[in-house]
Parts: sequence; C-alpha cells; structure tokens
Amino acid sequence: MKLTTSKCSKEKKDSSWIIQRFGDNIGYDRLDFMKRDDSVSGRRIYINAYTAISNDLCTGDKMYLDTEFGRYEYTVAGIYQHLLLGNTYSYISVLLDDESFAELSEAQQRSGGTPIRVAYINADKCEDIDKSMQQVLNSLQKQCRSVCGGIFGKAL
Repeated sequence: MKLTTSKCSKEKKDSSWIIQRFGDNIGYDRLDFMKRDDSVSGRRIYINAYTAISNDLCTGDKMYLDTEFGRYEYTVAGIYQHLLLGNTYSYISVLLDDESFAELSEAQQRSGGTPIRVAYINADKCEDIDKSMQQVLNSLQKQCRSVCGGIFGKAL
C-alpha cells in the first residue's frame, strides 16, 4: 500500500497497515480521540496519533491510499490513541467508516484476496489461563488455513 496526503505528495510505502471498520472495537479497550470532526462527509478515515504526527495530518486533511485494488481518497475525520489493557497502544492502523470499509473489502474479494481475521480473548475468569489459551489456539488451527503461532497475554 502507498500513502500520499494533501500535505505531502511523496509516496510512503507500507504493507503492514491494519485497516478496521470504525465501531468494531477490535483490539482495544477504548479509543481516546485527540481530535474528531463528525461533520466530515464522504469517505472518512480515522487515524492513530502515530500516523497523524509522522505525516503532519489534522482532521479535514486528505489521505490517498494506493492499494492493489485501486486508489482511494479519504478525509481525516478523527485522530485517536488505542488504549489496550490500560496502556497506550498505537501501531500503523486506520479505521474506516462503514461504507468505505465495505467498498475496500469488496474490492479485495473481487481481486481474490482474503481478509486477515484477528481474535482477542478475555480469559481473566479461567482457572488455568495457559491451558485455556492453548485449547483456543489448537481449535483455531484446526478450523483456519493459517494461524499465528503465538499467544500473547498480560496478567491483570
């Protein structure tokens, strides 16, 4: 994927972006918005603080994503921080409004691509967390084509 913005036409390449649908609440306890503009219309993108700072972006700025499925123009509608287990957690991620997410997902499927699915499991009520997590991983490995071999957890 290549990124350009209304402030910088120099292409930045990155294939490790995680694109999620706004409101799915996957992978974070909550989002803290530093800036948000609900009046933005059209294709809306919400970016994390890292992406905003490293690209000098504010709400209302344009982002252009060149993907293998085509070129897409978005307006920055919000800048957020992930909060995961009470800690700030930012990676190269973006959130798209429902229609934009559906549009990109459909383009990916038309081209034969498959989405990456991520599962987060709250196992704080288990008597043996390690055993329970291994059972979940074993079950996923039986049902899915590929599963990350690692289990990451944090004791609360």
